[in-house]
Amino acid sequence: MSERKISPSTVTCRQISEDTSAATVALLNEGFPERTPQFWARALSRLAARESPFGYPRFGYILLKDGEPVGCILTIFSSTASNGCEAIRCSLSAFYTRPSYRAFASLLTLRALSHHDVTYLNVTPAYNTFPLLDAQGYQRYCEGTVTVAAALLRPRSGVKITRCDPDGADRPGLSADECRLLADHAGYGCISLVCHDPDGTHPFVFHRRRAIKKLLPAAHLIYCRQIEDFVSLAGNIGRYLALRGTPLVLVDTNGALPRMKGHFGSLPKYFKGPLRPRLGDLTNTELPILGL
Repeated sequence: MSERKISPSTVTCRQISEDTSAATVALLNEGFPERTPQFWARALSRLAARESPFGYPRFGYILLKDGEPVGCILTIFSSTASNGCEAIRCSLSAFYTRPSYRAFASLLTLRALSHHDVTYLNVTPAYNTFPLLDAQGYQRYCEGTVTVAAALLRPRSGVKITRCDPDGADRPGLSADECRLLADHAGYGCISLVCHDPDGTHPFVFHRRRAIKKLLPAAHLIYCRQIEDFVSLAGNIGRYLALRGTPLVLVDTNGALPRMKGHFGSLPKYFKGPLRPRLGDLTNTELPILGL
């Protein structure tokens, strides 16, 4: 018996909405069975609650065949300031299409990548997708991460570290945008810290994960103003985190970092669009928001 052909006219792509969120959770659980339905439900709940730039999807796109969901992709749009102007970027995540409809998967990617003024990020690409990303015009901006025992580094004197809660309270030395960023990511379960030293005030955000074959607790640097800030305060931050059960720190890098001797893992990150991302800014990506 020949395989039934699928008419392209019966396959459509539209934005994920509240009425398709349950179907999206079911699709994601099917495509990523290592995660639970509760994980994906929490992910969509966080996307629903967060602020999203006007005119852009809140959740992403879903592929429908005669009204039946057969594929989806999550999109996380956010707005940042660049050279005094608003810049939009989008972290793509959780791309899945049922095997019978893989021929139509490009409808999802074309729709998701249709905003030409947007910078797109893929911060957790699978190794087998590298050639596809190259073909789609993506560029590498980060070659990997270094895992360090920062607590073993010499701390600076006169440094005070405080932790931010999701209350969004103003912090002296930080802008309103930085205070909101720290509060939002604390709400996602990240570790949001403010370091005060003789040179000023420095914000940091870390995402909890596991390193060294997923055996040891680690904190992935999600935000700092510049990598040099973390290098300068690594000993202080490392001790603060280690005393609270997180002995390792992961830092994105394209090469050796001063004082940072550790294990380098080749985990490249990609972008496509007008604004090249900087190292030390993974805010509003799938890592902190979805908790990957």
